[in-house]
Amino acid sequence: MNALRYLEQLVESRGLRLGRPAVWVAETDSTNDDARDGARHGAPHGSLWVADYQLHGRGRMGRTWASSSADNLLFSIVMRPLCAPAMLPPLALAVGLAVRSAVLQSIDDSHLMVKWPNDVVFGPSLQKLAGVLIESVIADGRIAYVVVGVGLNVNQIDFSREVGERATSMAILAKHTFDRALVLADILAELDRMSERFFSYGFAALLDEMQRADALAGRNVTVGDVSGTAGGIESNGALRVVQDDGTVALCASHEVIVRG
Repeated sequence: MNALRYLEQLVESRGLRLGRPAVWVAETDSTNDDARDGARHGAPHGSLWVADYQLHGRGRMGRTWASSSADNLLFSIVMRPLCAPAMLPPLALAVGLAVRSAVLQSIDDSHLMVKWPNDVVFGPSLQKLAGVLIESVIADGRIAYVVVGVGLNVNQIDFSREVGERATSMAILAKHTFDRALVLADILAELDRMSERFFSYGFAALLDEMQRADALAGRNVTVGDVSGTAGGIESNGALRVVQDDGTVALCASHEVIVRG
């Protein structure tokens, strides 16, 4: 049985709203681009695009997302929430929580954490396990659609010299490989649960979970011109940084540098 058919059976048997319909191809330029094109042509909420390999995969701030062929999960989902556009900024963190929760079903390790603003990481060295890319289109003050893109290192063992020890995978952590369709079904189930809470009640409904999974809490960080100690995440997704003089800065964007 091929991966797509197996995934479709898993989605059907679990009664999931996400992952219908699904497309799984060997190679594409970018699953986010495929999903955006599908959304523009009317793809319904929950539509899924998966690829074994991306020619031009990308992450946040236009960075390249590199992945070996047929080892990992590279997928994008179309969502059509009815919430206000102002609710969207913390969505990448919410998706990260869902990915973490799904991976924890296979690897029960408290060192799996979510790193602001859009990564799932492992251990104090913050090795990257997964990344999230959110792209949205707003029309007439409403959300036309959101594309949720996820790259998860599943079975990749060797990484490029540029990535080196900054990345890890489920296979490295567990010392065995995984069925990617089954892992994806677990993620879709958690995303189903998360998205219902997030789009109904906002990120505030997930703050307790975020606090338990916050990879930056208590770490010395620099975000743009702000330096200090990371002190948690606000309900709007901003990173709270306590500066050396005791003042608190709320950082809504920029790259975060962990200094200790």
